[in-house]
Amino acid sequence: MFSGEGLSFESWIKQVEGKFEEDNDTFASEKTRINFVITRLEGTAYKTVEGRHHSLTRPFTTLAELIQVLQTAHTNPNKGADARAQLRVCKYDWKKDFNIFLGEFNSMYEAAGYQPSMQKQTLWDSLPAPVNQAVVERVYDTKVRYEDFCNHEDRGEQAAPVSAATTNTATGKGKVCDPDSSSSESENE
Repeated sequence: MFSGEGLSFESWIKQVEGKFEEDNDTFASEKTRINFVITRLEGTAYKTVEGRHHSLTRPFTTLAELIQVLQTAHTNPNKGADARAQLRVCKYDWKKDFNIFLGEFNSMYEAAGYQPSMQKQTLWDSLPAPVNQAVVERVYDTKVRYEDFCNHEDRGEQAAPVSAATTNTATGKGKVCDPDSSSSESENE
């Protein structure tokens, strides 16, 4: 059931689409699909479409029309901007399960609408120091796919201590890898 509160419209509509896919024979006609969706609405979501559903002069003729009305009323028009703002401050906490963080990160990245080619770098930017040199190298290696990078991080490699080769002996802090300069050093936060 979708009421316009709680469960997001996007999540709910994906569930409905899955139902239609699984039981295509039952939901073969537009009218059957429209009626099914209407029976799965309540509260403000139902009120949003009720008048037009019962209209004698202008009822919904396609499921797409019904979905468009619901989507307009029950989605956040600022979803992309909100996700981009969240990604700017997104930082992984070592105490949190990496898989949970990764799921949240991927959802925000998808909602933000950024290019897939920048996803690995954006994830890297949200990981705190210290990390080992192998992780740094995988971030900047264009041959390492995002999924492969995440699989390595999931196994806990992101928490490995900073190697001596990447430690500034004067400060004891790790170097931050700068893709434009192989000798660039900066202190970790």
